[in-house]
Amino acid sequence: MKHFLNHLFLALIPIIAINLIAAGTLIYLASHEDLTYVNYASALDKEQRLQDLGDQPKLVIIGGSNTRFSFNSKMLQDSLGIATVNMGIHIGLGLDFMFNQVEKYLKQGDILLVSAEYQHYIDESTYYGDEGLTDMYLVKKEWRKAFRHIIDTHNFLSVYRLIRERIKRNGMKVENISERMEIRTKYNEYGDYTGHYNLPPRDWTNKYFSMDIRTQIPNVIKKRIERIKQNGIRVIILPPPYCRSSFKLNSVTIDLLTHKLSALGIGFTCPPNKMCYSDSIFYDSPYHLLEKGTILHTKNVIKQIKTAL
Repeated sequence: MKHFLNHLFLALIPIIAINLIAAGTLIYLASHEDLTYVNYASALDKEQRLQDLGDQPKLVIIGGSNTRFSFNSKMLQDSLGIATVNMGIHIGLGLDFMFNQVEKYLKQGDILLVSAEYQHYIDESTYYGDEGLTDMYLVKKEWRKAFRHIIDTHNFLSVYRLIRERIKRNGMKVENISERMEIRTKYNEYGDYTGHYNLPPRDWTNKYFSMDIRTQIPNVIKKRIERIKQNGIRVIILPPPYCRSSFKLNSVTIDLLTHKLSALGIGFTCPPNKMCYSDSIFYDSPYHLLEKGTILHTKNVIKQIKTAL
């Protein structure tokens, strides 16, 4: 047995060495990365806006890419008379990260608007973040959190994918950046993504998602919201904007989710079908609105917020 273990240890040495070299390479590339055009680096700008607002009353919107594509925050700010920050970037960051990201900036009297994708309430891996969250931690140079997330998710191959992505980004010249590429400089001062405003719609596919009604994620969300409310912060939970064809495809799951959240006392402010719109005003996903869609949705949201308040 001892002989076998010795041979096993010797066999593992090259594998351990390769992975340590890969981890070191990833940290080196991330620490020397030019973040000027990196989409995830928009989080740094959004957090800076939160910090700059200080104790000023504010409306903070969290959610995945549906959030960054679907709001006109200036309209919200002008209509409601409260400084607005759109924190949305990507579903893969996870709703858990999104709560953590803004909680320290929220003060008594602030409003937290949760516009999360339906999958955030259903799928544990989506709630806690996927490889995108690892990438975000690297962008923010939070090395320990990045590798802890890799270990927690058992997504060890992500190290090599993230290395490849950085090599690709570092070798990209500014003049070669596609107009369709989502980049940091295409967010406005409020955090809304505007890079697609003058572009035509792209092809996208409706996807079916199922719900495990035994999931504990809604209970976890309830505890987070209760903790936030204890600090005098108003929390409004809205259904995300969704195209009608996808809503029809997933209506049973969405209905189950709606009832579960309502039973826990953290229900949507309005029925999900109130946030459904024609497929023709979506850009490249059932969640991503074109500019005219953002105006329609924002007007709808303003009504819902005024009713809730």
